[in-house]
Amino acid sequence: MAFSANWTDIADSQIDADSPLDTALMGSLRDNEINLKEWMGKDYTPEPNHSHDGVNSRSVGGGQLLLMDKDVSTNSTSFVTVDSAMIYIPEDLLTLTYYGRTKVETTGRADMRLAAGTTNGTTVQGVEGGADYAWNGPGTIDVSSLSGWQEFNIQMLHTTGLNAFIQKVTGRMT
Repeated sequence: MAFSANWTDIADSQIDADSPLDTALMGSLRDNEINLKEWMGKDYTPEPNHSHDGVNSRSVGGGQLLLMDKDVSTNSTSFVTVDSAMIYIPEDLLTLTYYGRTKVETTGRADMRLAAGTTNGTTVQGVEGGADYAWNGPGTIDVSSLSGWQEFNIQMLHTTGLNAFIQKVTGRMT
């Protein structure tokens, strides 16, 4: 698209205290406003309070989240919810990728996942016999059918029924 008015850089010497208002300066101010309006879009309407839902502004895909930051444990051999987090899912978001910082007391493995309603994310397997906290992942959960505020359960299990620990969970919108 060709602009109907060109952008003009206004020199400091045109706006100092000793310079008069003249047609060149006033024309530049007018043309710069026209140029900006056309550059933003002919029918541009400002939208205050963007929700970053992919509709009235760009999505926040790629944003990183701290979903949990506390020590919890379980000795369950099946997935149990140990914490939950509320996350706003923009309409155009497809996947939430996550990592967990886990360890076990002695043997076995601390596995974790995210779940939202009936949708379970992939299992992030901990280190076998990993007695020191370590980051494990990534896991993913499909959020393409979700939008708005959603509760995500942070679930974990211990593969042999001893104590499994989780310290932190982070996520990234993709």
